[in-house]
Amino acid sequence: MKDLLHRISKRNATLLGLLLAACGSRQVETISGPPGCPLPPTAPPPSSARLLDDLEDGDMNLVVGDGLDGGWEFWDDETNSNLLMENSTNCAAFGKFAIHARSDGQTNWGASVNLFFRASPPRPRPYDGSQFNAVSFYAAITPQPAGAGRDPEANPTMRFKAAISTMETAWEGHCTSCTDNFAKYIVIGTRWQRFVLPFSELRQDGWGNPNNIAFKTNDIVQIAIQLGQKFDLWVDHVTFERL
Repeated sequence: MKDLLHRISKRNATLLGLLLAACGSRQVETISGPPGCPLPPTAPPPSSARLLDDLEDGDMNLVVGDGLDGGWEFWDDETNSNLLMENSTNCAAFGKFAIHARSDGQTNWGASVNLFFRASPPRPRPYDGSQFNAVSFYAAITPQPAGAGRDPEANPTMRFKAAISTMETAWEGHCTSCTDNFAKYIVIGTRWQRFVLPFSELRQDGWGNPNNIAFKTNDIVQIAIQLGQKFDLWVDHVTFERL
């Protein structure tokens, strides 16, 4: 596992679909036309939440302030040149922009969408989120092409792992076997839906070192959605919350 993690490619994405890696960069294929969009959300986000990013400024940085100055990164295993990851204007849940990640098949560990709370270097950097007890975001998968009379909500759902890392689990953090982050699985469908990750419900898998440790809300690093090998996912409107 440790050797596999060393092969992770850490990417920053721009609106042009350019992924910037720590040791180089490569151009990623862009969509030639608007894809079929998820169905709209049925409810707006809570007004009391602390907005991390709604993507509406068109960049890859979160809403700064309160010690927050991080941004989005896309990581992938570099096994598929048809990978797309971008801040898209096609299918937002609210406003005009949303994160879009799509691959027709990675062949190693896959890819992930990550939002860091603090900018680097150095990496990782902790953020004191003890005033909050949850993170929320909207997500949806792209509907399959619909035939005559096909109900778009009849599309299959997909299962993803949503995780939050702390300094004790983050890559290059205080760990000897890293990225066994605090996580839960979520099932995402073809309608925009709000997902809430209460810190109290997040658990490690148990293979990392350290493991079975307490989640430190004053020492958090990032939220990550692990995409797997084949995916077509949208993410929008990420917030901190006090439930």
